[in-house]
Amino acid sequence: QNSSSLRYGFELDRTCLVDIGMHAQIVMSIMNTFVLHPMPLYILFRKSRAMSADIRRCYIAMHFSFIFHELFFFFFIRVYPIAPWPGLYCEGPLCQLNLPDQAMLALISLPIVGLQLPFFTLIVRMHQMLIGDNSRFSLSKR
Repeated sequence: QNSSSLRYGFELDRTCLVDIGMHAQIVMSIMNTFVLHPMPLYILFRKSRAMSADIRRCYIAMHFSFIFHELFFFFFIRVYPIAPWPGLYCEGPLCQLNLPDQAMLALISLPIVGLQLPFFTLIVRMHQMLIGDNSRFSLSKR
């Protein structure tokens, strides 16, 4: 057995499905970035009395984070999503720079962590609105 063959028939997956999966991923990311994520942004940018301004800002920040996540993972770093290829196959402009593994992991973690802050802020603000100021479960306004 030579070192270039993979176990469990993954070489067939590599020859037949990696290209199809990567092209489908690009098409879906283009649809998400330019069609699906901007639709809620259009609704959120309209002034409405049904939602308070700070909740609207949190939702807008969340949708911009979604767009950043899509742009980053499907245009700058394209990682094949099905195991075992995420560790073996990377494509995109940032993958071609031959950065050290620690730098690549730090770059990959940026959009993932970037989604957490607006979501956490939204959850805390909605909690503050539901609980009320005099409850023992209320959080600080700071």
